[in-house]
Amino acid sequence: MLSILSESTTPFESPLYTDALTSNSLFYSLPGAVNERRFYFQAIEVTVSIPGIYTFQSNSTIDTMGYFYNSSFDPYNLTKNLIAKDDESGGQLQFRIDVPLESELTYILVVTTHFESITGTYSISAVGPAIVSLTSITPSTTSSTPKPTTPSISSSYKGTLSSDSQNFSRPGGNTERPFYYEDIQVAVSVAGTYSFQSNSTVDVMGYFYHTSFDPNNSTANLMTKDDDGGDQLQFRIQTYLETEWNYILVVTTHVEFVTGNFLISAVGPSIVWASTEVVLNNTCTAILSGTVTILVNLSNVPKFLYRYHQYSFIAKSNKTTMILALRQDPSYWCLDDISVTNNGTEMWQNGGFELNSLTPQHYTYCNPDGASASGIISTNCPHSGSYSFYDGSVKYSDYLSQSFATVIGSNYNISFWLANEGGGPNSFLAIIGG
Repeated sequence: MLSILSESTTPFESPLYTDALTSNSLFYSLPGAVNERRFYFQAIEVTVSIPGIYTFQSNSTIDTMGYFYNSSFDPYNLTKNLIAKDDESGGQLQFRIDVPLESELTYILVVTTHFESITGTYSISAVGPAIVSLTSITPSTTSSTPKPTTPSISSSYKGTLSSDSQNFSRPGGNTERPFYYEDIQVAVSVAGTYSFQSNSTVDVMGYFYHTSFDPNNSTANLMTKDDDGGDQLQFRIQTYLETEWNYILVVTTHVEFVTGNFLISAVGPSIVWASTEVVLNNTCTAILSGTVTILVNLSNVPKFLYRYHQYSFIAKSNKTTMILALRQDPSYWCLDDISVTNNGTEMWQNGGFELNSLTPQHYTYCNPDGASASGIISTNCPHSGSYSFYDGSVKYSDYLSQSFATVIGSNYNISFWLANEGGGPNSFLAIIGG
């Protein structure tokens, strides 16, 4: 039974909580909405020592909204555990929530915005019978979230964490405690809710990212995570995925330096694992050796204007090659302004294609199946300057690559601009390796 103070002494004003919503913040997307409708948010854990009525007020130059949850918050089930919400009761486009709280319970205040893709700083004031503890957290999905809608298609991925695996510091963890991990590229052809379940003899954890994963900044682009939601020390992550976006599932362990095999089972409206069997087994990719990393894998995506892609890569050899594989049956891909930098030094040559040449001095071009409408340097759709790579390879992919010297263990920043002038069938794959 809720026990609320019938009379309150002079209310306490808690220390001001300040934070910011940025393009690296967690986000949720409304199911069925267009891909660009991202609402950035911050989840804040709330606890009090004395039960009673508490008031939470936002202050910001942006139009904020507040949602109050009991026990937990799942960004893919926005109504679960919701006990209060507000948009503009605080005036000046700010929220004000008056809510009864118990001392023995944990609550989650979610700060987000009225419009999608809005960023900015904000502060939260809390007033009530006692000082309020406000701590930012990363929400975790659980096995109690709704099942994916039908039709459901199962797919699986087998992997191994070994002493040769890369390691990183988990989000929010001690930077001196390294954990082995494997990052798995995820792409879907049908938007919907997908479930990822681990199966292993070791205690594994899962972290789910959008767009890209940087092991040196493991909180950036983090969507959600889970530890033991799948029981038997296994993770279970359930999340809504869009067709035009790229995702990365990072599999790691609960305890540092643990090794072992694992199996990830995925269930949802389509197969989710990025297929690399064809692209990694032909004459064009024979120059790759060792571990190959998928930076981005797009398949049958709808038309879109130029988008900026950015990734981080840790070199594993003294020479690294990046290969771009393109197919666009009914139309063309536009690729421009490729860049690979290390400590501010540009490693990629002729990234803007302004030299109007695919000579071996800079690029290696390969069309193993003799696909028609294959890639050329063209003035049809530059992002900057006068030229870009223009590729409408039909039925099969053609390949554009370049090799550059690298220092083992050093971090390289990779970026490019990409536009899609038509629908499917199409594919775009960027891979990198020694």
